[in-house]
This record gives sequence, C-alpha cells and structure tokens, in this order.
Amino acid sequence: MFVFTCSLAPAQKSVTPLQTKPESATTPEQKNADLDTVPVVGKWLGRLELGPSQVKGTVSIGDAQNLALSKAFLKQVKLDLVLKPNGDLEMTASCYSEKPRLSKGRWSRLGKVITLKVLEENGKPAQRFLQGFLADPSRFVVNLPNEKDLPATKFVFRRGPAKAVKKGA
Repeated sequence: MFVFTCSLAPAQKSVTPLQTKPESATTPEQKNADLDTVPVVGKWLGRLELGPSQVKGTVSIGDAQNLALSKAFLKQVKLDLVLKPNGDLEMTASCYSEKPRLSKGRWSRLGKVITLKVLEENGKPAQRFLQGFLADPSRFVVNLPNEKDLPATKFVFRRGPAKAVKKGA
C-alpha cells in the first residue's frame, strides 16, 4: 500500500543568503609561514618584562619587596631598537642610569627567528647574543637567560612609529 501526502500550504519564496567572503581557514602552519616573510627592518620599541618566579614555597617580606622594586624598575626601562637593511643594529636602553646605554652590532633572521649580536656597548667592545622570535607581525619577543630560581626576563618589542618625512626631502 502506498501513501501519498500532499501539502496544501502556499508555496514559499526561495531565499538566497547574502553573499559574504568565505572565512579564511588558516592553519597554524600557514600563520607561521606568513610570519617567516614579515619584514622586520625598521624601528622597534621595547620594554622588559619580568616573568613568574620559579621559587617554590613562601617568600620573605624582603624578597617580596625586592621583587616589587625590580618590577617597578623594569617598567621604566625603554628600548629603542633599529634593525637596518644592511644587517646593522642600534639599540638604546634608557633608565639604566642617567646616561642611556647605546648598543651596536649585527642582526640576522632565519624564518621567524631573529638573532641580535651586540658587539659594542657605550663605545666598548661587547659580545652578547640574543635570540627572539616573531610572535605576530608587529611584535617579537627575546627571552633572556636567567639564573636558577630567579624570574625569567624578556624583551618585548613592538613595531615603532614611522619617522616623519620632512617636506622638500
């Protein structure tokens, strides 16, 4: 036996959804690949951040005060880093003392990893290697080596403002 059903409801209009751009389905690998080609030449503004301490257990009042002072000091440190197209770098760190610390050296890049090689600080020879990575197109992070049980410290650099172009230049 066959059963036929029929609807007496009026015919409905056909509705076409609004045309929208398809959402880009980027994978983490594609995002990392995109960071590999982000230009890094130019001015970067940095600051120091103090990470969580690895010390277990309770901390004395004196240690807590020292940690608070360290965090307050680090918030005042300002870094200006210039990565030049020829591979040179210049970094000025203010608030270390009355006179800013000027570092010069070389930089290189492999994918999203940026290596800073400091060869001179305040006119004196130096040998420091710092390695960081692009976290996103406008920010890169350099984790600094730390001693056992001390909080991790890192430089966080953000893309600096473009220099104003003088009229007639």
